[in-house]
This record gives sequence, C-alpha cells and structure tokens, in this order.
Amino acid sequence: MTTYVTQKRVEFIDTLSPRESQASSGITLVYRVRTRASRERASADSNAVLVQVFPVPQKIALVETQVTESAIELRWAAPASTSAGANLSGALMYHVYRAEVDPAFLKAAEERGSLLETKSGLALLATSAAPSYQDTSFEFGKSYLYIVRSVLTANELSLESDDSQHVIVTPRDIFRLQRLKGWSLLCSQALLQKVSLSNCPGPSALKPIWQATASIEVSRRT
Repeated sequence: MTTYVTQKRVEFIDTLSPRESQASSGITLVYRVRTRASRERASADSNAVLVQVFPVPQKIALVETQVTESAIELRWAAPASTSAGANLSGALMYHVYRAEVDPAFLKAAEERGSLLETKSGLALLATSAAPSYQDTSFEFGKSYLYIVRSVLTANELSLESDDSQHVIVTPRDIFRLQRLKGWSLLCSQALLQKVSLSNCPGPSALKPIWQATASIEVSRRT
C-alpha cells in the first residue's frame, strides 16, 4: 500500500496502452475503492467514478524557441495522428505550460543529473489555435521551462496529449546594447558632418557609450 502513497494521499495509476485506448474509444470505465484490514474484513464501496476513454493526440516531439526584444517565441510541428497511430479528426488546439526555474536548481540538475526543481509550479500559460505562441509576459534574466500539449475535443471533453519535450529559456537583454550602438553611430556621424541632431548628446556624453560598445572610432575636426 505504501507504494501508492504520495504526499499523504493514495494515488493509483491505471495505465492504458495507446492500442487499448484506440480499441476502447468511447467506452466508460467505472472505478470504486475499498479499504481492507484483512481478506475477510473490507469496507463498503466508495463512490463510483466514471471515466470515458478516448485516444489522445500524439505528443509534440520538439519545441523550438527564439528570443526577441518583446517576446519568447515558441514553435512546434502539429501532430498528424493519435498516440496509437490513427489519423486525427477534428481541429487541434494547444496548451502551453510554463514554470519559472531557479538558476541554482538548473545548475545543480545539469551537474548532478538530478531531477529539475521549478521555482513555481507548472501552470497553464495560454491556449493557442496555431502551432506557435509568443510569450510576452517574461522578464530578462529569469529562466523559464515550457512544455506544450496537443488538445483534441471529443464529446465536449478536452483530451490532452502527453507532455512535449521540455525546453528551458533564459532570455538575455542583448537588445539594449544594440540600441546603444545604433544611437552612438548615428550621433557620431552627425558630429563628423557638423550636423545638429535633436536629442543627440555632446562629445563628452558620447564618449562613455563609445567606450562601452568598443566598436566606433571618432575624430573631430575644428
């Protein structure tokens, strides 16, 4: 019995293979639980729990990411079959889940090969009708874990696939430095050509920017 106890709750997983779920599509399973002190002494039945069985979409194999200044972009290929290999019928939706990861936990997991602990629980971030999503509610410097599940609707029930392979993203703000480089170049060109540019700082103010970017050489003629 102790093998089924998780956080002081009893949890039993009745595993169905993809072929079993395909062959049993639409049937209803009934579950009841009894406690037993001995073979001769058992409790009354618990309430009955009814579960309908349907094949679920095949899980998403790969999630690709790209960091832009305004969003973390996620992309994946839409599955074409169920987990049992049958053709999908009906429109697919996608559930995008996200959790924040503590960088210390991430480093420990990489070094020791241990399970990854998340700073916040995995939560549903968004539902997407397309095989892509743009996460605009992120912060530079934080680490995020994403998984995506395909969702198929049957008998007004949402059927989720298994988790996709997770992907971890730590966005860095490289875009601020690019803006500084572009602005300092524009101002330096105006300075060399003796053209007044609105909001452009003077040579003394530009000097720290040029030193920070280490990519521009400027000479001034009088």
